[in-house]
Amino acid sequence: MRILYITSGLPFSNGETFIYPELDALEQLGHSVHVCPRDRGRGSSAHGRSTHWSERAWRAGLLSLEVIVAAVRVGATRPKAVARALGLILQDPRPRVLVKNLAVLPKALWLGARVHSERIDFIHGHWCATTGTMAAVASLVSEVPYGITSHRWDLVEGNLLDEKVRTARFFRLISKSGRALVSAHGVDPVRTTLLHMGVELCSSSASVPISRSRIEIVCAANFLPVKGLDILLEAAERMKRAGLHFGVTIFGDGPLQGQLAAMRDRLGIDDVVSFPGRIDHSDLCARMKGGEFDIAVLPSRDLGEGLHEGIPVFLIEAMAAGLPVVSTHTGGIPELVVPGSGLLVADGDSAELANAIGDLIGSPTRRAGMGQCGRELVGHKFSAASVCRELASLMAAGASSGCS
Repeated sequence: MRILYITSGLPFSNGETFIYPELDALEQLGHSVHVCPRDRGRGSSAHGRSTHWSERAWRAGLLSLEVIVAAVRVGATRPKAVARALGLILQDPRPRVLVKNLAVLPKALWLGARVHSERIDFIHGHWCATTGTMAAVASLVSEVPYGITSHRWDLVEGNLLDEKVRTARFFRLISKSGRALVSAHGVDPVRTTLLHMGVELCSSSASVPISRSRIEIVCAANFLPVKGLDILLEAAERMKRAGLHFGVTIFGDGPLQGQLAAMRDRLGIDDVVSFPGRIDHSDLCARMKGGEFDIAVLPSRDLGEGLHEGIPVFLIEAMAAGLPVVSTHTGGIPELVVPGSGLLVADGDSAELANAIGDLIGSPTRRAGMGQCGRELVGHKFSAASVCRELASLMAAGASSGCS
């Protein structure tokens, strides 16, 4: 089967590296997979697989000459399809959403023409937002069926949500919490499919040391309010005052980087908390699997109005590496971190977070047991291989049913 993935920026950006295991697994199943980023991108992804997928990417600027010429040609040869595409876009008249959808329309028309010429069997839009709109329009032009994977913020935005759920061959949610967000838009969640994101598993569990003088804690996240990294810094300050011996390494970057660095210095924890910057994804996984860290922490927050985590891939990968995890009762995280595989605390509570981490610091046996339990759980429910076998079946069924 020839499959096209539509992304926001992958493989030319760092924001969607969690999609790589899915692309790799589909390719390993024997499918021919291509990627088309919405944004042309000029950078590169900090991921070992970016070069491979860059070679399989369809790259064109939103309003490049190539795109404009192709869009005009489609308008001349497929006027009814273009009219249907405009009709689709006009169904969501909210100014911000309408402008964004109109902005991607030319590239979506170009994409539909290329999907037809390249004989693609199935289009998959990752995100329900403008990439999902591109998938829907390309499907109209090419008469090739499409599906969508949606996460969290894109469900909150609700860009043509009802129409996309109706016309996509499948509309995938990655967590049970997504059903409430779909329902909030008046869409019946029964029309959606629950299928988690998967991660690549290593052949053996991490060699987590039973004891060492300083316990190493790892966190990897975009520096955004929803990640709750300020709460982790407050918890680190509490643990330092309690005399615990530990270090916290926080990988990543983002809008809050300067604010978090200043907070660390103000709290006087620069000796136990480090910000090394963004890390190559494969390096992070190798270091977690190699026993360099003892505990993984992600103190995510629920910001209200549906702004919370789905199921963070960092936590899945940490558990796959055999690390015990500490996180919060927010979004889809309780679907992943079940009793025995890690600890969950209230979001925004640095004292409870510090106590939970402290409990694990003081109990190497408990850390080892949770790490093993978490790894077994992830291997059963979140491995990329098993997830993508089901995903490929959905795509094959969609491709065989044709385009409505």
